[in-house]
Amino acid sequence: MSKLHGPMRRINLAAALAFALGSLVVPAWAAPSPAAVAPTCQVAKGGDAPAEIPWAQQRLGFDRVHQFATGRGVTVAVVDSGLTQLHPQTRTIAITKPFNVMRPPLGGADILDCEKEGGHGTGVASVIASPQQDGFGFMGLAPDATIMPIKFLDSAAMDFGGDSPTLARGITLAVDGGADIINLSLTASDTPELRAALEHARRKDVVVVIASGNLEGDGPPETYPAEYAGEKEFDNLIAVGATDAFDQLASFSVTGDYVGVSAPGNDIVTPTQIEGYAARKGTSFAAPFVSATAALILERHPDLSAAEVVNRIKATADRPGVSVPDDGYGWGIVNPYLAVTAERDDSRILPKAQSAPPVPAPDLPDPPDHTLRDRAYAVAAGLLGAGLLFAVGSVAWRHTAERRQADSGASSSR
Repeated sequence: MSKLHGPMRRINLAAALAFALGSLVVPAWAAPSPAAVAPTCQVAKGGDAPAEIPWAQQRLGFDRVHQFATGRGVTVAVVDSGLTQLHPQTRTIAITKPFNVMRPPLGGADILDCEKEGGHGTGVASVIASPQQDGFGFMGLAPDATIMPIKFLDSAAMDFGGDSPTLARGITLAVDGGADIINLSLTASDTPELRAALEHARRKDVVVVIASGNLEGDGPPETYPAEYAGEKEFDNLIAVGATDAFDQLASFSVTGDYVGVSAPGNDIVTPTQIEGYAARKGTSFAAPFVSATAALILERHPDLSAAEVVNRIKATADRPGVSVPDDGYGWGIVNPYLAVTAERDDSRILPKAQSAPPVPAPDLPDPPDHTLRDRAYAVAAGLLGAGLLFAVGSVAWRHTAERRQADSGASSSR
């Protein structure tokens, strides 16, 4: 084995140190100041903080499920546009191993989220894991989960499709970094690299939650990587559609037989990068509710496999009033409380059918023998029929005889 000397040795030590630092949990005080962000990101200030609990949190019953699980000890990788922790409700999100795969191999913790509508990756991570704060109605569904932010694209141009090889690197990094769940609120092209990365996640038993995609413009929608969830081999994947406050499927939600469940995805309140809140819509913001539900499940049922977690989410979903599975709703609208508390066989999506015991025939008395009565009725009917026939014949014969006698008399008079 050759040895490294001089400047080359120092460069490699620096690289190793940068990677190690990037792998540590970043505390709140390590976040850059707003002044440092301003020259880099042109971000919009959000609206006022919601005093009331947002509708999606009420619909999914956060308070009810948090009595049983909060996501503690579970790591969710958010492969997205990064995460900026300057907002009061993002600053306290626990993160681990932040990495930017756009600048390999030394991207490190440079994960600043510059998405101009309020921070796509920041919003997704917040829906999953923003802790509760006094005076703020908003909170994440799994507030004690740890986020692994993987930045795979510069989202300033609002381009959430595209570079599948870079996305594949992000997925692989998340798997190798120890993520229990990966959230993919994005679309991309079907490529060998992307398929291989998701196969790697399956082999490592990682749950992968994927937005089904949004209908935009006149062209056909991107359906990958969501469409992989319809393939039998990818039983660790689940694709998510979006619903509104009336439990109706959102008009923009891409449908297909690969959709596993749906979740709130319209007018979803999220913190922005720096201050204020934005109302977002899209399957991008439905998927993190399902990722957070998976985190709650794994805290409560740590021995479940990825496929069993997916089955549990589908089996405990609220049925939407249509036959399931449905191309839009999947198996229904995610129900975090039932997903955590249900006692069931998680090897199947639906409970096993229980065959009912055979019902014995009732012990009834033998029916009476009506043979003689029936024969008597038959004879009587026959005699009656014969009598009627005889009477009709007699009348006809008499009528004919009278006519002949009348005709004979008339002939004699002539």
